[in-house]
Amino acid sequence: MRIQKISPKYFSTKLSDPKLEDYIDVYEDQVQGWFLDFAKQMHSNEHAGFAALQIVFSYFEAHSVNITGEDSRGKSESFFKRGVLSVFPELTSYSGMNEVLLDSTLSALYQDGRCGFFHSGITRRRFVISDGDPIIRIGADPETGTLAIQIFIDRRKFIDRIFEHFRQYISRLRDPSEVELRSRFAAAQSLLHGELRIHR
Repeated sequence: MRIQKISPKYFSTKLSDPKLEDYIDVYEDQVQGWFLDFAKQMHSNEHAGFAALQIVFSYFEAHSVNITGEDSRGKSESFFKRGVLSVFPELTSYSGMNEVLLDSTLSALYQDGRCGFFHSGITRRRFVISDGDPIIRIGADPETGTLAIQIFIDRRKFIDRIFEHFRQYISRLRDPSEVELRSRFAAAQSLLHGELRIHR
């Protein structure tokens, strides 16, 4: 077997006779060491906001894959929206929030944020970087209050929240009592690695 790097810290030999914890180690190191750490390092650069957000916008759909243990193929938007609400649950309790406005907000984040970044190389018209609280601010249509016409994001706080969410998720994965969470993570990892050969 050819030995190669599979994360900043680990070589492929890490998974030669693995326990589930080895897959958790590798996953943590990949996401933090290849993506989130670099997004945080951009905090000090005034003009790095879009590049930093492009890095972290991949987090939401991937997190939903891990917590469901299912492939998101053909279901990217619904998986993305679920991931956003996992990281930012307060969106559901914003003053004036309703079911239609919430879905419009999540759709704007998906279409103008995620799809803008990954299909057009830049965000689309409703997506705005702007410091302030709350982390995600919604410019709703004043006539109906149900259509998100602009989404303002404090990019540093947004990235920090994702980073903290990831740390909490990894902590839960390492808890043997989180049987279902760990099982779904293993199923998600099998989508990447093939059937897992886990040493008990």
